[in-house]
Amino acid sequence: MSFNFIKKKVFNTHKLTGFTLAEVLITLGIVGVVAALTIPMLMTKFEQEKTVNALKKSYATLGHLVKRIEYEYGSVEGMNGTSETWWQRDKQKIVKGSIAPLLPGGQVIDSPNGSSTMCFIEGSTRLHTSHDNKEVQYIRPNGGTWTLNGNDRMMAVLLQDGSCIGFDVTTRFSDVISMSVYVDINGPAQPNVVGRDFFEFIVTRNGDVYPLGYNETRETVNRGCHNAASTTGSGSFCASKIMRDGWKIQKDYPWKLNLRNGKL
Repeated sequence: MSFNFIKKKVFNTHKLTGFTLAEVLITLGIVGVVAALTIPMLMTKFEQEKTVNALKKSYATLGHLVKRIEYEYGSVEGMNGTSETWWQRDKQKIVKGSIAPLLPGGQVIDSPNGSSTMCFIEGSTRLHTSHDNKEVQYIRPNGGTWTLNGNDRMMAVLLQDGSCIGFDVTTRFSDVISMSVYVDINGPAQPNVVGRDFFEFIVTRNGDVYPLGYNETRETVNRGCHNAASTTGSGSFCASKIMRDGWKIQKDYPWKLNLRNGKL
């Protein structure tokens, strides 16, 4: 038996196989399509869970704040002064002197000209001038604008975790409500959208903290947390919706904006 025959016999028994270029390209294409479909969904899910957790933390912070106020002043109304009516309340005295010291790392944001600017600084695209005062404009889920009018009623406190809480201590909606509270879970960072990083609460005279719309029907809350172009007050009841849905963002939540103006 010749050497060449043995060599040929051995190599033939170990014949190498592999994928063709076409097969590799097809596989990569399939992987790319699957990734393009699943990664955005996973990212959205992650952002939604992050939002819910931050909202939970802010809600707990407000509850703890009220308990401390009650311990220090006897009641929420005791902080305001029992003889004071809503127009006599001094936001400097209440927010700087009574509220901020009770919040973790609370830093009061002094707004220019006494305007209500949450925690945005001069030059931010969220700030606009109205009648010589600065006002904050957030985007609503339906593409509209939520405006905190420039006035001297509200002061904001920046917390050490980067969240921002605005306290309107002159609320006079009813005899039940003591304060309106605005929470931006990530401060001046984007996206500055109602129902995404901005939520509304109230504090009652009895010391209870509720999301705005807590006493409304589910149908009304769903309408107040919707991105339909015709929705009035779009996004204002979104904290209430999240809480009613078991601290979850459900499929009918207006996470995707209806941007009528085409941009944030």
